Amino acid sequence: MTEEEYKDNFDALTKEYNASVARLQKQYISENTKYHKGDIIEDRIGKICIEKISFGSFIRPLTPIPMYIGTDLKKDGTPKKNQQHTIVFGTNIVGGWEK
Repeated sequence: MTEEEYKDNFDALTKEYNASVARLQKQYISENTKYHKGDIIEDRIGKICIEKISFGSFIRPLTPIPMYIGTDLKKDGTPKKNQQHTIVFGTNIVGGWEK
């Protein structure tokens, strides 16, 4: 095996490993998330209506953290004029309402 072949094999294995970890994290989040699309959640900054759920794992092998992405809402639950999207980390939620 040449050095180039080694590097190619190593890169292929690394890609396969990273893809497997991402699939595992995504499965974990989808099976264990408390809130879903359309739910309204609140953190210390404000409220959002969830439009997308992603995840983050900042140091492996920690359990992934759900990241909820959605439109900013006013206190009365209606969308703000700016239609800005915000990310709320699952660890920062102070209140939630399922639809």
